[in-house]
Amino acid sequence: MTSIQYNYAANIAANSLKANNTLMDQSMARLSTGLKIGSEGGDPGMISTYNTAKVDSATSRTGLQNVNMAISRMKLIESQAYKMNDIYVEMASLALQATSLLITNSDRIGLEGVYQSLGLELSRIVAETSFNGVANIMNGGSLSVFTGGGSNITFLVDDFRLNTANAANVAQRNAAGHEPRPGV
Repeated sequence: MTSIQYNYAANIAANSLKANNTLMDQSMARLSTGLKIGSEGGDPGMISTYNTAKVDSATSRTGLQNVNMAISRMKLIESQAYKMNDIYVEMASLALQATSLLITNSDRIGLEGVYQSLGLELSRIVAETSFNGVANIMNGGSLSVFTGGGSNITFLVDDFRLNTANAANVAQRNAAGHEPRPGV
């Protein structure tokens, strides 16, 4: 006849060790992460606070990403504005050069062609500068960015479009035979 030996006391000790080991693992997880809540079985009073902090943290990260994207957009506008400034300086130099009595009329016509090309480049920069699929970012206005926590940051953008009234006046003066003025 076969007999099965069963040690009841050893079985109770093994079950107790297993339960203590599980509790020790939970405690170590809480200590190592710095969280009081390590699982759903934690302190029920803290679960709501934990979830609120978790949502606030995610919202803050998203707000920071939004601000960084807005700063990148503003840096693009700034770099384009520097390019435009360089073109204005070159246009002023060409206009001053055209007023010299030491050059011929054909030289002036050549300078005027370069001057007009630079003006077209200015218009192209303003019209074609876009950020993340958003066009006309250099046409002025404001950029409002949600930063999280119910607050916004507003960036004001200058209008870089050329003044069409001034451009029409310059064209009329040029057609009448007047020299271009610097910076116009």
